[in-house]
This record gives sequence, C-alpha cells and structure tokens, in this order.
Amino acid sequence: LACVEEAQAAVEALHGRVLAAPMPPMRVRFAGKDQQPGSNLYVAGLPMTVHEQQLRATFAQCGYVVRLRLLVQPGRPETHALVQMGTVDEAQLAIQKLNGSPPETLGPTLVVRYATNRAAKGRDDPFGGGGGGGGGCCGGIVSSGGAGPDG
Repeated sequence: LACVEEAQAAVEALHGRVLAAPMPPMRVRFAGKDQQPGSNLYVAGLPMTVHEQQLRATFAQCGYVVRLRLLVQPGRPETHALVQMGTVDEAQLAIQKLNGSPPETLGPTLVVRYATNRAAKGRDDPFGGGGGGGGGCCGGIVSSGGAGPDG
C-alpha cells in the first residue's frame, strides 16, 4: 500500500468480512432405508466446519426443527446430520428447498487492523526486529483469519 489513506481504506473495506468458500451441495432425504415420508430427515454432504446453530437456522426456514443432531465421523471429509421437522409437510418442504443446494455456512471472520508495536508491550518481535517490512505502509497492516492474542 502506497500511503496511509490506502491502508485506512483497506482496513475499512476488509475488517469484519466473512470469508466464504464455495460449498458442494448437501443431500437431504427422508431418513431410514426405505425413505418413507416422515418428519425425520437425513442430511449428507455437510462441511466439517458446519455448526449446529447454522444448520438449525437453515432448516428453520422450512418449519419447526424439533431435533437436530450432527453426526461427525473422524477421518471423513464431510459431516452428516439427522433433523426432525415438526410435520411431514415441513420435512417435504425442506427436501424440496434444500436438497442439492449448498449449506449456509459462515467462514472465518477476517480481522484487519494496524500492526501494534509488540516490543513496547514487553513481547519479542515475531519478525526478528527490524522495521516491519521496509518502513512503509505494508508493514502497518495485519490480516489474519482469526483474532490473535491481542484481540
């Protein structure tokens, strides 16, 4: 970044943004081997990072969610879930609306802030001393996928 104004613009534009990667579609069907219509649903194709609250909110768009259980299997690239909707009609609506669509998940929140002088706080400089990247604006911005020990 060439100047302080550009650095300020970058901080304002990027801080607090949620990173979202394209997700493969989830598969929603009636639970059980015979897949007979009922209020219980089986959901496959969920990312390992999905949270119960996110999935509950997704299915709540189709009706009342009685129960939801994530089925995390270590070593597997995806998560599965069992969802019980309030009625068979709500379960059918969830299949029609959600099957084949990517899950609504939130990625990590981007934190962009001006770098702090760690040496002044009594900590070692993680960059081994020096001026932080050539003494220009580029050394004054820190971006990370999550909050560090300072915030």
